Amino acid sequence: MTKTTTEPKSTTPDVIVRAASDPDFRARLLQDATATLAELGIVLPPEVTVKVVENTPSVVHLVLPALATEELTEGQLDQVAGGTSGENLDSASELLRTLMKEHNDTQMNIIKNI
Repeated sequence: MTKTTTEPKSTTPDVIVRAASDPDFRARLLQDATATLAELGIVLPPEVTVKVVENTPSVVHLVLPALATEELTEGQLDQVAGGTSGENLDSASELLRTLMKEHNDTQMNIIKNI
């Protein structure tokens, strides 16, 4: 797994706020999310793909989580993420988890309001 050498300069809310207010950044994020996030110090492992889509008044994206076949222990999660048992996940993996949770929370709020 690729490890970041520094802490990310931005967090998920920073990325979303900037995408909402900076059309050039938004376009780059939609075009190549991995490279755009890397500009902010957010380096993802090569096996992780981030796809950014945008909702419109007539199209709402509903993202389903991957099906889990069984619950993994923290040690197994560390190994799958490229670390070793007992080590903390690197900041990119933590950011990815945060992104997924925030996205799922947002989707649930949209569904409640439909």
